[in-house]
Amino acid sequence: MLQIKNPVLPGFNADPSIIRVDDTYYIANSTFEWFPGVRLHESMADEMTRFSKESILQQAATSMLAQANQANQGVLSLLQ
Repeated sequence: MLQIKNPVLPGFNADPSIIRVDDTYYIANSTFEWFPGVRLHESMADEMTRFSKESILQQAATSMLAQANQANQGVLSLLQ
């Protein structure tokens, strides 16, 4: 069984349960925001894959920019 360790859901999502029906994933989780209800997320498999890929690429780009800015700060401190 495939286990996803870092799902992409905004906010606090305690006790998530997921089920797949054809190519659609349904995720239910307990939440205090919707008490006494249950929040339900629906996602198509392709959309989730695409969203995850874009999120990972964005995080990598942000990390590279942070490293580049840090390197520039090091050079500036040497010149001062």
